[in-house]
Amino acid sequence: MKIHRRLLLGAAMAAALVGVSVPAQAETTIRLLSGWPQNTSMIRSGETKYIANVEAASNGAVKIVRNGPEAVPPFQQFQPLSAGVFDLLYTTPSYHQADTGIGAALDGLLTPDTARLREAGVIDWLNDYYRENFGVIILALIPTPSNHLVLREPLNPDGRLEGLKIRTNAAFEGIVRGLGAAPVGLPPNEIYSGLQKGVIDGTAGPQMASADYKLHEVSSYMTRPGFGHATNVLMANADAFDALPEDVRTLLQEEAIRLESSAAEEMIAVAAEQNAIMEANGVQIVEFPPEVAEKLPQLFVEGTTEVARRSDPANVDALIEFARSKDMLAR
Repeated sequence: MKIHRRLLLGAAMAAALVGVSVPAQAETTIRLLSGWPQNTSMIRSGETKYIANVEAASNGAVKIVRNGPEAVPPFQQFQPLSAGVFDLLYTTPSYHQADTGIGAALDGLLTPDTARLREAGVIDWLNDYYRENFGVIILALIPTPSNHLVLREPLNPDGRLEGLKIRTNAAFEGIVRGLGAAPVGLPPNEIYSGLQKGVIDGTAGPQMASADYKLHEVSSYMTRPGFGHATNVLMANADAFDALPEDVRTLLQEEAIRLESSAAEEMIAVAAEQNAIMEANGVQIVEFPPEVAEKLPQLFVEGTTEVARRSDPANVDALIEFARSKDMLAR
């Protein structure tokens, strides 16, 4: 989808941008769409702080109005941002894998050191791609701690998952297949009921999110070692962002870059807290056998690459090669 296609929305898009086009000295209202409920640790340690920091730094002149996944389902949120219905989106990029494989690649294949990604020009590359093809830009990339599996039953004796149905999104589908399980795509709010009813046998996801969704009530095991990392992203509609006064654009970008560092550090602590809650509620840690554990990083990278290449493979390969030339691929 190219930028010019969004012109078909005409007056509706013009109306959607009214809230962000007032002068900086007046109150500027920005609409944010979020991929997760407001009470989750992932949101509190990232999005919530960003909203508060922007308002404080602007002395209340810039207000961000939050809309959660009850407004638009998580896997369908990228298009409304691209169309200008919302000005900002806080999500994980694998949620828009259906629109572009760059989302899955961005979620797990790059180094989690966002300062290095900026210095190497990788985020510039990504912004050129997203602006040209979808009319959006990246303000912040926030890596999360390593991922794990939460299971109703212990691992198979060989450490693989044959015969099991595991909830995934694009970030985890590859490694779940690599371990022999059948991936089942479900949004976060359906994981609990899926485990409770036996629709799925487990779920793959960041360690920092398990207790928030009360998975300890419907599962008994979580795996170690962790594998790979996921990424949260703060994106902006490019036209809406460009229409803002320069000082507001600068403020939003500066606070987003600060968020990259502070949120990444806080999420490490959040993951430890979430794991402690899981264990305190009876969830046991199960270890992959050494011969499987040593293959997890490779399985994650290979699986994520395969999934990413399903959509816009030429640009996915171009991103991987550019990142490799800058030594910016995850290890």
